[in-house]
Amino acid sequence: MMISSWDWGEANAVFAVLPVDVADRLRKRFRFYNWKEQMGGGVVEVRWMCAFDTTEADVEAFAAALAEELRAS
Repeated sequence: MMISSWDWGEANAVFAVLPVDVADRLRKRFRFYNWKEQMGGGVVEVRWMCAFDTTEADVEAFAAALAEELRAS
């Protein structure tokens, strides 16, 4: 699976397409919702949001968990 990133500045929302099993495992560790359920092909679009009190450490922990789950898939 290829991951692409863009630097569009600051935002508090990210939409991503993930394998369903990765999203399910990651959801056990972090709270987020599916945005589009019926994408087919074993993938789902998710929405990740940050609150006003989200820290850089919170984002780094989430990114590390995401990388771990993607490697495990």
